[in-house]
Amino acid sequence: AVGALATAMVLPVIGQGVRADFGLAQNGLSRAAQQRGEAAFRDLLGGARPMQAADDIDTPLIGDASSMTMDVFLDRPSACTLRPGLLRVVLRVENSASGGVLRCVAPGRGAVLARWAAGRGAFAYGDSASGWKGQPGAAPPLYVRFQVVGGSAEAPEWIERAPLSHAPLATADDGAGRGGGDLDR
Repeated sequence: AVGALATAMVLPVIGQGVRADFGLAQNGLSRAAQQRGEAAFRDLLGGARPMQAADDIDTPLIGDASSMTMDVFLDRPSACTLRPGLLRVVLRVENSASGGVLRCVAPGRGAVLARWAAGRGAFAYGDSASGWKGQPGAAPPLYVRFQVVGGSAEAPEWIERAPLSHAPLATADDGAGRGGGDLDR
């Protein structure tokens, strides 16, 4: 009887411990996924190359609060791309009533860089690391911020500079240095 009483007292505690351990493991996996997504975001912006906008002005990216398109040169595969090289990449914020995702789409592959359960994600652009707007400015340097507003304390907020200092890539077919011939779109 004493053994049954001890077992009855210990079993609920074991269940609570297992739930707590599972919660810690889940939290660790979520943080690791967010760190991988942030690294991919930074790699993509670090590899941004000037692209021609509709008004014939070279810009590192074209975007608004919900999406961003850029030409990226990567020297190795990433979360968004299976192969290195010059690629057109689209980052898209997909908000819903139950949270949302930041999705990266490149030729032949797509990946989720971030997930959130509450709040709304958006891109913002600035000529410095403050003074954010919903559209990119024309003057370099251009900073990009991805942020989830109204989410938990662990919701992502990433800020990165999209460099304009890279020389455009020349291709064998155009020789003009725009990289247009090798670009996957």
